[in-house]
Amino acid sequence: MNYKDKILEYLKNNNGIITIQHCREEGIPTIYLTRLLRENILTRIDRGIYISKDGDYDEYYFFHRKIQKDCIFL
Repeated sequence: MNYKDKILEYLKNNNGIITIQHCREEGIPTIYLTRLLRENILTRIDRGIYISKDGDYDEYYFFHRKIQKDCIFL
């Protein structure tokens, strides 16, 4: 299975959402996300977060991801 197929399979199983962090953890070069953007398969929602056309847009999920990255909890 090539990288593009891995990304598409992950999108099917994850409500159409993928992150750069996931790609790095799986060893998938992030250039494949850029290529899928150019093919209009993915849309960039926020820094490091992408969604497919069939993806489930959940603003609370995206808000949580953004807060998790930007905040330090004491």
